[in-house]
Amino acid sequence: MPGSTRRLPHAFVRAAAVFALSAGIAAPAVVHAPAAHADRPATTGSTLDDGRYRLAPPANALWIKVSVPASTAPDAAVLASAEALTPDNYDWKTDAPVVLPEGTALGDHPVRVDYRLPGETTRQWTGTYAYRPHIGVSPCPGTRGSPTPSGCARR
Repeated sequence: MPGSTRRLPHAFVRAAAVFALSAGIAAPAVVHAPAAHADRPATTGSTLDDGRYRLAPPANALWIKVSVPASTAPDAAVLASAEALTPDNYDWKTDAPVVLPEGTALGDHPVRVDYRLPGETTRQWTGTYAYRPHIGVSPCPGTRGSPTPSGCARR
């Protein structure tokens, strides 16, 4: 049997190959790609100089609660908690400093952040709260150009 001498045009073969490859590569990526926010945990948390706590939970969190337990044990008593948070660009900050009970040792304490995403149950993230003495700075009244504004003592 003689072989066929009929050939497909080069442009048609190239277009078919591009279509087949792009469908085979792109379709599984689209089908199997998770949502961008699916598993993004709250990745950072830090204590601000004034005692408030700043964290970066997922952007679509519906509810956030910051708690400072007495230890890392699951049944540890909660020393302080806060649900009043305010968004600040990409972060959230507690509205007031986290106040631990009198007599609590200074140092690093565990912090637990509970948050809820749309359509999900509550998730949890753990970090550290730095319990340190916080010193406030108040402005001195006076004029800008003066080296020692009136009402402020030089130390």
